[in-house]
Amino acid sequence: MEARSFVLRGVLAGAAGGLVAWLFALVFAEPQVEAAIAYEEGRGEAEEALAVAGGAVPAGGGEEIVSRGMQSTLGLGVGMVGLGIAMGLLFAVAYTLLHGRVALRPRVLALLVAGAGFLTVYATPFVKYPASPPAVGSDETIGDRTALYLVMVVGSLVFLAAAVAVARQLRAR
Repeated sequence: MEARSFVLRGVLAGAAGGLVAWLFALVFAEPQVEAAIAYEEGRGEAEEALAVAGGAVPAGGGEEIVSRGMQSTLGLGVGMVGLGIAMGLLFAVAYTLLHGRVALRPRVLALLVAGAGFLTVYATPFVKYPASPPAVGSDETIGDRTALYLVMVVGSLVFLAAAVAVARQLRAR
């Protein structure tokens, strides 16, 4: 099978996975997010009322760049489908590079590539440095927390590449 076919199948599978993830998020996750936002807004209003009662000057509200309605519908869909396509493309490229170069059946190779991708891109960084939502912790540190999580993902990928290189060297012996 030609590489272009693998890549196209990976993109289509990723898009389908992203679509399913979007529908799942709309049905199960978004109601929970809405409840959390309502709680945070109520808590913020109560804290501001207490501050004003204590003589403090009320703080001005931040301007919303993208509406919550857009974030929870179209924005979520575009993000999920886009991420699915990107992950499908990464899987397809990794599979294509290894197909024919390793002595494994195609199905076993696909499972190993998917497992390695899951462990390096998601599981290892999450276990070592769990991502925290923007509302958790200090607002000033969100950039630092995001950068540290990205460093964990990149580091995990570098360690996977190093492990593969070491395994190839050891196998040659």
